[in-house]
Amino acid sequence: MEHFYYRLNAPRSTFPGDMSDMEAVAMRAHAEYWMALMKQGLVIALGPVADPTGVFGVALFRAENADAAKEIAAHDPVLGTGLGFSFALFPMLSIVLPEHFEAGRLAA
Repeated sequence: MEHFYYRLNAPRSTFPGDMSDMEAVAMRAHAEYWMALMKQGLVIALGPVADPTGVFGVALFRAENADAAKEIAAHDPVLGTGLGFSFALFPMLSIVLPEHFEAGRLAA
């Protein structure tokens, strides 16, 4: 499995402070989608980032390869709403997870 960094870009810098009802519905579907992937063991971490220039979302997840990762990212339901959300996807060159540690040190 490979690891990927997904960034969900909001439609404007003032989001989510001025989220519309339609955007709230889309964001609930977005959250449900990524939480389902987490329950499947694919998502390592996710959540919003409080960047002073505008909040964005992040997910760190596993996929078989780059094509599978693109499919996962592209199927985020918030993207097909026409509400102005976009995403960026990057492969991670390496990742250190809690299970890589053994007795307080990095296991080989």
